[in-house]
Amino acid sequence: KTRRGSGIVAMECKKNPLHGVTVLTAHPLKMEGGLKSEDPYFLFDATTNKWRFATSTFAKGGGLRPCLWEADQWDGPYHQIAGPGRIDSTGCQIMDFGGKKFVMTANIERRLPVYSYPTLDYCGELSLDLKPFGEACRNGRVFMAFAELPEGSPYRYLMLTMDRKNFPGMPTPNWTYGGMYFYGAN
Repeated sequence: KTRRGSGIVAMECKKNPLHGVTVLTAHPLKMEGGLKSEDPYFLFDATTNKWRFATSTFAKGGGLRPCLWEADQWDGPYHQIAGPGRIDSTGCQIMDFGGKKFVMTANIERRLPVYSYPTLDYCGELSLDLKPFGEACRNGRVFMAFAELPEGSPYRYLMLTMDRKNFPGMPTPNWTYGGMYFYGAN
C-alpha cells in the first residue's frame, strides 16, 4: 500500500493491552510539511514540557535524514525543530548518556552516526569492536536499542541490535533482521 500522511500513526489504549484481545484505533500523526517519516522514537522532555520525537525522514533527492519534532500533546500536531541531519540515517533513538542526550542512528553506508540533541549537529560515529555488518552483510541500516543499567551492573549501558543478513532463499532485494548482537559499555 501507499503511505498516507506522515507514515507514522498514533494509537491510544484506555486499558492494559496485555490482558485479552485489544483493538486499537489508529490515525495518521499530524506533522507539519507532510514529510514522510519512519522509525520514530518518542519521549517527554521535562526541561521543555514538550513531547519530542526523532524520525528517519525521507529527504528531497533521496535517502533518509534524521529530524527532530516537537508538540504540546503526545499525539501532535508536531512541528520540526531540527534537521534534517547531514548524513543518511535510520533507526533513530534519543539516548541519555551520563546526563547528556544524543540521537543515535545507523546508516546505509555501514556507519553509525551520532547527533546532538536537540540540534541534530553531527557529533561523530559510534565505535563498536565488532560491527553487525560487513562485506558478507552489507546492509548497514540496523536499528539499535539502548538501555541504561543500574549502578553496580557489569556494564553501565547495553545496546541490542542485529545484522541484516538475509536468510537462505530470501528473494532479493528484501532483507531480514538476521542475527542479534548485544554490546556493553561503560
